[in-house]
Amino acid sequence: MIKLVLVALTLLGASFFGGGFAMAQAGGEYRLDVQDKLRVRVIDWRTAVGDANEWKALSGEFVVNSSGNVSLPLIGEVKASGLSTSAFAALIAERLQAKVGLSQRPDASVEITEYRPFYILGTVATPGEYPYRPGLNALQALSIGGGLLRSISPGGQMEREALTGRGELRLLSVDQLTLKIRQARLEAELDNAAQLALPPEIASRSADRDVARLVREEQLLFDARRDSLQSQIASLNATKIVLAQEIDFLKAKGASLERQYELAKRELDNIASLAAKGLAVSGRQLSLEQNTAQFDTSRLEVSVASLRAKQDLSKMDREIAELRGKFRTETLVMLNEVRSKLATIAEKFETAQALLANSEAYQPALDVAGPDGEQRRPVFRVTRRVDGQQKTFVISETDEVLPGDVVSVSRERDQQRGGARDLTLRDTSSANAPQVR
Repeated sequence: MIKLVLVALTLLGASFFGGGFAMAQAGGEYRLDVQDKLRVRVIDWRTAVGDANEWKALSGEFVVNSSGNVSLPLIGEVKASGLSTSAFAALIAERLQAKVGLSQRPDASVEITEYRPFYILGTVATPGEYPYRPGLNALQALSIGGGLLRSISPGGQMEREALTGRGELRLLSVDQLTLKIRQARLEAELDNAAQLALPPEIASRSADRDVARLVREEQLLFDARRDSLQSQIASLNATKIVLAQEIDFLKAKGASLERQYELAKRELDNIASLAAKGLAVSGRQLSLEQNTAQFDTSRLEVSVASLRAKQDLSKMDREIAELRGKFRTETLVMLNEVRSKLATIAEKFETAQALLANSEAYQPALDVAGPDGEQRRPVFRVTRRVDGQQKTFVISETDEVLPGDVVSVSRERDQQRGGARDLTLRDTSSANAPQVR
């Protein structure tokens, strides 16, 4: 009798602690984090026209990047990680009001269109990455993974998961290597270098055929982009030389016209003086006046042509500056994308390593019933990032699974001995489970 009372108390304590953990997870608003996809809408009320106006540039779908930010037009990077959707919407409205100088704060709304994924592995039919949905518990996650695996031996399951994990790590390593070489190429373009400056960890592998091929491809792309830029600049510089020669020619022509104008003006003055004394005919004076006016017109035309050529010369300088600026801007955008992808790969690499470690650490026991009538039940271990660190603990089948969690499912003995149940793992879960914000 005493033994049954102790068992009942144990069951009650485990249920209390396990349920408390689930409530700690489920309570409070959902907090945004990396890979969450959001739909943002911003509207302000136009009192003058009595209508609502939607900011189309800020309305659309966005993704929380690897830095925990969302890049929005007009206001730039906005911190989203750790915020609820309502708090993030308020922050967008506040930033927009300050940026544009609005008298009233616009209304912003944020809706999650796709949650960051969770991962499930172990004794499940189809392990892998799955989209998260709110309120998901461990048992539902097992159902999404196809339920418990029944047709493969424990050693084979562990080996399959290990092979899959190693293959994933190899693919991530190749992607990481490619992006690092591309990053070196883009940095060399920004520095106007003649060739790539490879990081030490890549330069030390230059004898590797695959590494050499990737470096050669990026070097060819580097040369092609540099030659294209230099060709366009050379063409503009050639035009500048022609314009400079034209300006010199017009300057010389203007000086010649100036001398001819002065001579014609002097002769006109002499004839006018003689005509006033009756010593010259008026027809001669009229002809000289026409010549003088023609020279004056030619002087003005040369001045206008010279001014136009100088403007074209300045335009060539501006186009060269714009060409260099556009090239640099494109390079910076591509470099930021590469750095963002490298950060994402680093996160995936860490997750893949955790998956592989779990696959190798826990050998599942797949027999539904063992000898002597022993019953086996699924046990759920969760690997979760808590305060920047990966922590692994046991949860119950009704406890909530969070986005980004790695759920490892195995079978443990739930042996009936005199009515008592082995609840050691359940007690451990309530003791080790971290409280989630």
